[in-house]
Amino acid sequence: MGDETSDKINGLNALGAFGRLDAADAAAVLERLHERVTRHCGRIEITRPGTTAACVLISKAELDSLEEAIEILSNTNDGAAMRDELLRLATDVQRVPQTAGM
Repeated sequence: MGDETSDKINGLNALGAFGRLDAADAAAVLERLHERVTRHCGRIEITRPGTTAACVLISKAELDSLEEAIEILSNTNDGAAMRDELLRLATDVQRVPQTAGM
């Protein structure tokens, strides 16, 4: 592993549980990222140059907790109201005509 990649991993360590890393750098240190995320329940945002698309590496335990929280919230009146509003917004967006060149 190059010094530059090691420096980026050390920079992530300084950020605590959350960090951002380029995909090429993440690929070079995937085992270390896996260990960090699974041990500390942190999150690593993985980006690529030239695009705004990103993904997030989280532990399975954190994913399970988030899914459980969503399930609990969806069974409340407020959760149902939010779901209904999101469905309404999604329907409205689908009705907006697409313009040429998009």
